[in-house]
Amino acid sequence: MSTVILSAAAPERPALQTIHGLLLDALSRAGEAESRTFDLATTTLACCQGEFDCWVKTPGVCRAHDAEAEIVQAIHDADRLVMLDAVTFGGYSFTVKRALDRLICLLSPFFRKHAALTHHEARYARLPRLVALGWMPGRGPRRTPDRGRPLAESEPPQLAGALRRRPRS
Repeated sequence: MSTVILSAAAPERPALQTIHGLLLDALSRAGEAESRTFDLATTTLACCQGEFDCWVKTPGVCRAHDAEAEIVQAIHDADRLVMLDAVTFGGYSFTVKRALDRLICLLSPFFRKHAALTHHEARYARLPRLVALGWMPGRGPRRTPDRGRPLAESEPPQLAGALRRRPRS
């Protein structure tokens, strides 16, 4: 198995850096063949321009040429995607959102209905499982306002739904 970690563990957030280290140790102990971390806190990424060229005109190729192309390819090839971030207003921060917005190229522009909601279909038959690790300063575990549902079930529904539907071999 291979894991891609989208980490917002900036130097000013030592708790997140500790969690990142624990995650890498756990993956190693579990026999993880390959893990790759993208340090979003120090990587310059353009914001999504919303023109949808990467979605319909040139699938998978964004007009902004930066590290996101490498991130998209790594996620496409991975078995697991881990988002590591501080919980910000009950979700993830701008640092992670900026990278997630540009993953639209992994989805098909076509829709389907699921549980009375409209979702995008996955563009590729094989997508990674999604794991979200959030950290909040404080004295112990707290539930998020959505009553502790996994972040992947809360936001973004189109991407999370496509990632959860990945068939396993």
